[in-house]
Amino acid sequence: MIYNFTLGTICSFICAILMAWSTFSKNKKEMAKIQIFNPIFGALSNFFLCSYSAVVTNIVNVIRNYLTYKEKITKKLTILFIVFYILFGLAFNTKGWIGIFPILASSSYAIFCLKSNDAQILRYGLVLNQILWFLHDICVKAYPSMVTEVLIAIITIYNIIKESKREDNKLEEANIK
Repeated sequence: MIYNFTLGTICSFICAILMAWSTFSKNKKEMAKIQIFNPIFGALSNFFLCSYSAVVTNIVNVIRNYLTYKEKITKKLTILFIVFYILFGLAFNTKGWIGIFPILASSSYAIFCLKSNDAQILRYGLVLNQILWFLHDICVKAYPSMVTEVLIAIITIYNIIKESKREDNKLEEANIK
């Protein structure tokens, strides 16, 4: 049990580092490239922590993020991925309501990705995503993961504020000219 928890924590930490790194991306393509790898470690982490709906959700995320990076993702594919999140997530859910959080997190983030190419909008989606994963992490007692989810949310909020200020400065400069 300790062995699984330790491996789950290590994989979760790597996943969190990659997710945090992606929030510094300047565009959707760069963000998607980094986010191809973090759900691999998320799937491993959740496997060791016995949250199988989160495992399958992360596996679907790898494929979706890869297609997003390759700019092959379409509205129909995104809807199909959301259906996969729901069907596979529910089919492999062994945690009851707790197992719903990964499904909601990934489905909502897929919708944000579908609706916008703007990295700033994607950051808002990422904050929602992290909150939902945080709730999951509390319930599966992945305490180190909870900390990283909070840190990622804070980093993402920081980047939202920083980017908003940058945009405000650009508008002010344009108005001066």
